[in-house]
Amino acid sequence: MNQTRFITLLVSLLFAVVTHAQNYQLSGTVVDETGEPIIGASVVEKGSTRGTVTDIDGKFAFKGNEGAHLVISYVGFITTEVAGGQNLKITLKEDQKSLNEGGSCGLRHAEKERCNGGCCQG
Repeated sequence: MNQTRFITLLVSLLFAVVTHAQNYQLSGTVVDETGEPIIGASVVEKGSTRGTVTDIDGKFAFKGNEGAHLVISYVGFITTEVAGGQNLKITLKEDQKSLNEGGSCGLRHAEKERCNGGCCQG
């Protein structure tokens, strides 16, 4: 009987600790190198599925674990990892490599015959 009570108490305490740990508010603002807010950047707690995207002012807020690390990503910028906290200001740097890679071709068929560029072949 005492062993059952002990196990019940232990499970209850563990549940309380896990529930409390996920009630920590993670918040901040994501900006580019000029200080402009980045709209729609992905902000995710590393190792979990908790996260959000930044709003029109580059702000984000969600509940996660205290001491969590955040992974911030956006197309054309270098993915950044920072220690989680409140009222963070995170600056993303442009990824020059990805900005210079690839492109798109929107050539008409007639122009394609005269083109000798790589995107015109095929």
